[in-house]
Amino acid sequence: LSLPRAQQSLGGSEFVVGTPQYMPPEAITDPDRVDERSDLYALCAVGYLMLTGTPVFEGHNVVELCAKHLDLAPQPPGERLGRAVPAELEAILLSGLAKSQDARPDSARALRDALLACDVPAWTEDDARAFWQTRGGSHARSSIDLAHAPTLQIEVDSR
Repeated sequence: LSLPRAQQSLGGSEFVVGTPQYMPPEAITDPDRVDERSDLYALCAVGYLMLTGTPVFEGHNVVELCAKHLDLAPQPPGERLGRAVPAELEAILLSGLAKSQDARPDSARALRDALLACDVPAWTEDDARAFWQTRGGSHARSSIDLAHAPTLQIEVDSR
């Protein structure tokens, strides 16, 4: 991957800062353009992973992964899963993963409001167990007593 001159620093070395699975295109091509919509891209990439169990893009190395973030449209979550996903939720995630910053939600508040307006079925502990049991391996968590596990809530402050 040959990075734009804007990313060349520290004595001419070329580098990209970020976690490749969650990097928006502008972080790869023009880091001076990174803004809050870049963070929304990363957040939607995490949401995609949570919904499908797979990252938006996979690659054999960082160069391949970055190229996919730059050039490929994400596969719709329902296609990836092979089953229906609530259309509103799928549209929100895909809009957050738009290549153009201008096509993404304008703010964390806009993303939050869109997600809160989605009519999606509840996800139960039994659903979670079944999900991980079908995937096997180290992710199967059937031995965890979720009834006594601490609850984690993420809140977005959009001030």
